[in-house]
Amino acid sequence: MTEQNAGELELSQLVKIYDPASELRAVDGLSLRIAAGEFVTLLGPSGCGKTTVLRTVAGFETPTSGSLTLDGKNLLRLAPSRRPVSMVFQSYALFPHMTVRENVGYGLKAAGVKSRELTERVDQALATMNLTPYADRAPAQLSGGQQQRVALARAMVTRPQVMLFDEPLSNLDAALREQMRLEIRRLQRQLGTTALYVTHDQAEAMAMSDRVVVMNSGRIEQAGPPTEIYRRPASRFVAGFVGRANFFEVQRQQVDESSAEIQLWGASYRVPAHSRTREAREVVLLVRPESLRLVPDAAAEGPAAAVVSAAVFMGDRVEYELSRGEQRLMATVMDPAEAEIIPEGSRVRMDLVPERSWLLPA
Repeated sequence: MTEQNAGELELSQLVKIYDPASELRAVDGLSLRIAAGEFVTLLGPSGCGKTTVLRTVAGFETPTSGSLTLDGKNLLRLAPSRRPVSMVFQSYALFPHMTVRENVGYGLKAAGVKSRELTERVDQALATMNLTPYADRAPAQLSGGQQQRVALARAMVTRPQVMLFDEPLSNLDAALREQMRLEIRRLQRQLGTTALYVTHDQAEAMAMSDRVVVMNSGRIEQAGPPTEIYRRPASRFVAGFVGRANFFEVQRQQVDESSAEIQLWGASYRVPAHSRTREAREVVLLVRPESLRLVPDAAAEGPAAAVVSAAVFMGDRVEYELSRGEQRLMATVMDPAEAEIIPEGSRVRMDLVPERSWLLPA
């Protein structure tokens, strides 16, 4: 498949209200610009509005208000079939009575592409997705991963300016999901098309995206590169939704634009801080499990002491659950030697990696 003409997509103040009698907004004033060739993922819990946004771009939903443009042109005036976008569905949505070749070529045939060009483009798409040996099979004769590749080939063969993905990997097993993540990202980069991807799977969002847009209750909580979303979340919601998190109430001192002096467990730490912590009435310290250090100490007492209530061996890491009074904490140790695994019931002394922590408004 040849490189495609990627488009810049802009959503401005989109609002979607399904029930006019209700004030509940499925999408609430959402604005987002997606650069040409960018891979952006909408991430959030069920009901946050991410699929509604995707369906609005596809033309399957009409917004209550707001605008939607592609390279400056109004998309809302175009029927779904006339929009230069393609969508990969969660259910694959393959035609069971058609062969793989017929499924892949369906969009081209509907668009009136001439027979010779249609055949060439379908053959190229099949080869790119390693589907040539299966060209004459029916979808029912394929595995889940093969069906997903057919759906991808069918969407990409039309050379859309924007590719839309509606949780396309949710029906696959874990190993195949990881493989398909890499495949989708490789193809998107190869083709250069703009991609808007919807998922509630944090690992997918982190592994595939140039930018992750975290949504909550129809609004954007934060948009940024995966490293920023994970390391520097803008709110406690983002911190708790993306990855696992420990939160500690702390006293702050000497706050500047990017860091703060805090008191925790009777010790002082200088930690990175969100700019809004200067004005916030209360703050909370985020410590990811891999940044919480454990030292076995049978005599550990005081605020930094905890008890290992669970130690789960995960192959490349050990995940600990810690009890500290009523508080439950999590710690992760990567690739420990067998003799270094701390048994359940052991007392430990906790410490943290200050530069990998993050101070937030509570």
